[in-house]
Amino acid sequence: MAPIEDGEYMIGRNAHASARLNLQHYWVEETCGYLLHPDIPVPADAKIADLATGTGYTPPAPFASSSTTHKLAGANPEDERELSNTIRCPRIWPLSLALRVPPTVQIDGFDIVDDQYPPRDWLPPNVSLNTLDTLKPIPKDLKGKYDVVCMRLFGVLVKNDDPRVALRNMVDMLKPGGYIQWVEVDLSNLGVAKSVHSPIPGKTVLETRLEDWRKYLDSSKLIYSWLQTLPEMCKAIGMSDAKVYNPPTIKASMFTGSMLVLGAWEEYSYMHLDRTPDEFLGDGKQLRRTVAEIWRELRAGVALDLPLYVTVGRK
Repeated sequence: MAPIEDGEYMIGRNAHASARLNLQHYWVEETCGYLLHPDIPVPADAKIADLATGTGYTPPAPFASSSTTHKLAGANPEDERELSNTIRCPRIWPLSLALRVPPTVQIDGFDIVDDQYPPRDWLPPNVSLNTLDTLKPIPKDLKGKYDVVCMRLFGVLVKNDDPRVALRNMVDMLKPGGYIQWVEVDLSNLGVAKSVHSPIPGKTVLETRLEDWRKYLDSSKLIYSWLQTLPEMCKAIGMSDAKVYNPPTIKASMFTGSMLVLGAWEEYSYMHLDRTPDEFLGDGKQLRRTVAEIWRELRAGVALDLPLYVTVGRK
């Protein structure tokens, strides 16, 4: 029996989970070097939707890409230079984006629940945070409304290697000529990196447990081969163009990415495995012992290498 039911949220929505989501978004933007891919134009009056937005907030990153520039339709050169200097900063999403585009750009964040949103009166005037089930039919008032629709790290809710329900909903929300951006980690192909200075000989605990993790994903019908064919799926449903990009691994950030995975495993151990042990992951205590062992390996120069996919498509 698959350990995850259809539509079930695997991990928590408490303070620990919110902190992990914030760090997760920071890691994604740091790795990509941008909030929106530079191929995506942002009109001065753009409407941007962010699906599965989580907390709507991520903490500031210590540096930004120096090579990313952005297109601001209708802007004068000085405004465009200013936007290129700010939009590429891997910081708060969607709040960071709102602070780095003209106030005429509207940004609407959506998630299935609003448990982790800040109060509405704390949001910038051009940001709204709302509830929406990305896997249900899109309400009529949201269809054809947006210039850009974004989503990140939604893959744990994509079953049977088929993301087309979520993809069609993203496209339904776009105006003609609008863009989607879907950022995802291939959780079925996590790699293990070891520093040349690591004192750990031979096979690591992390490598051994990744084999169990892949079996667990298979039993949950969580297959990620769709990431490689997502551009073709975009074109098959009528998008004019789509490409996938693979940002290179930043070695110094692998420690951060590893902490994200361990944090998610720990949350899952409390939420599910304490109640119902899994054939491959064991019970909650077993998985938490594994997390502690891997944490010791991280400090000894072992880390996860998380393959990142950024798919950009135009309607």
